[in-house]
Amino acid sequence: MKDRTRAESAIDGLQLRIDPGSKGTGLVLTDEKKETDEHGTTVTVRRGLISIELRHRGDQIRSCMRQRAGYRHRRRSTHRRYRTPRSDNRTHPTGWLPPSVRHRVDTTFSLTDRLSRYAPVTEIHIERVAFDTHSMSAGRTLKGAEHAQGTPAGTDARTYLRAKWNNACAYCDATGAP
Repeated sequence: MKDRTRAESAIDGLQLRIDPGSKGTGLVLTDEKKETDEHGTTVTVRRGLISIELRHRGDQIRSCMRQRAGYRHRRRSTHRRYRTPRSDNRTHPTGWLPPSVRHRVDTTFSLTDRLSRYAPVTEIHIERVAFDTHSMSAGRTLKGAEHAQGTPAGTDARTYLRAKWNNACAYCDATGAP
């Protein structure tokens, strides 16, 4: 707080950056200031003010739901040897999410709302990434039918592995052996 004056401390707004993950979600509050460098060029400097890692309890929720289902099954099936089992034909309402995913969404929204109350957040950036593992394994971008028809298309796993290793043992490079 001693490195700037009150006029230099004013901020126009903060950006909240969210990076969702399977085990945790990262949240960072940043601000951007325009500064002039030694060449007279105006550059935008982004500073991270607060970083938070939100750990999700999805695995714990999933195991508790399975345990609860086991209790329910036991309670309903005791002393009912001749009753036919109930069918699993129940539908979920529109917008339903599994409890473990619902927890991830709700806790992220809750923390975002809390940060927005305490800081003047003007922008929210959410990182959305989808990995194309098929293209990554090929080492290049695949197009059209090439993407739909992978390397092992039309073959079984054994034929594919034999072709990949040139009919040789992957460990000792022996050939001609059954």
